[in-house]
Amino acid sequence: MFISYYYYQYNFVFEDKKIVVLENRNIVSVDNKEITYPNLLIVPSLDISARIYISNSLGILNEKKGVVMYDNGANPLTNRIGENIIIAGHRFQYLPPNTFTFFNLINIGIGKDIYIRYMNKMYLYTVEKTEIVPSTESYILSEKYFSNTLILYTCTPLWSDTDRFVVISKYINKST
Repeated sequence: MFISYYYYQYNFVFEDKKIVVLENRNIVSVDNKEITYPNLLIVPSLDISARIYISNSLGILNEKKGVVMYDNGANPLTNRIGENIIIAGHRFQYLPPNTFTFFNLINIGIGKDIYIRYMNKMYLYTVEKTEIVPSTESYILSEKYFSNTLILYTCTPLWSDTDRFVVISKYINKST
């Protein structure tokens, strides 16, 4: 886990096992490896840095390592009030220390930051609430909010797909 972090000028640095460096608030490296794809989800408090695949099916996660952003028209570039950006990820197909799993998503706290690097621009969201809903309930994905909203979700309880753990976050800002 991350022990500490600090901001200075336009650089954002996390210390401990992983270092995420932003130049002009764009992510340029994770674990000292250059990022070569434009879409990335980062949850610093949970050590998540996962490539985002755009699809209308979760099936892509069975063959790719990362998370999926639903291709429903909502994304950070076009996100408008009432539209939800929806990102899903596997919880137990891959285990930590893999950073592309939602294994520890249930441990996220209210007020924690979530970053999306989308088309080489950085977007910041803050967690407003979490909840557990039955897997048969889809209203949580289509509910309209009064702000630009990011929804992350994964299966729960651990080793089961009976329910969904849902994280609802609001948009804070974008940096170029």
